[in-house]
Amino acid sequence: EDVPAGYRRTIEKVLGQLIHNAIRHGVETPTDRVVHDKPETGTVAVQFQRAGNDGYQLSVQDDGRGLDHDRIRAEAVRQGVLTAEDAATIDARKLAGLIFRPGFTTVGEGGARGIGMDVVRELVSKAGGRVGIATKPGEYTRFRITLPHEKKASDAAVA
Repeated sequence: EDVPAGYRRTIEKVLGQLIHNAIRHGVETPTDRVVHDKPETGTVAVQFQRAGNDGYQLSVQDDGRGLDHDRIRAEAVRQGVLTAEDAATIDARKLAGLIFRPGFTTVGEGGARGIGMDVVRELVSKAGGRVGIATKPGEYTRFRITLPHEKKASDAAVA
């Protein structure tokens, strides 16, 4: 109910993908979590709030394994997005940004996919916002989406 009406469909679609990814890629199995001294049950925290002059902020954070940089690196090389040499030296922030490329996934062939992180970035962009990502291997992944006070794009573009 805190989400402005003009953003509801966009937030619904974005949350669907981010929560899907947190469960599929982030939060470990109960057995793996215990091995890593974590509670058996993982957590995905969602927060939506006014963000002062920035407008609104949506944060989705899991307490899972963090982004798998090695897997992203390998997939980027496999898809021809990076050379092996570039993959070995790419900055972690730029590497994480690759998950927003159209068609990019670390899920093998035939795996169930959501709408894709490229669509998340596109939806947020159409709404005049931006997406940030922070991750720490073995601890968490957090997506922070900032949206302006006034919606700049029509929600019809999301339908």
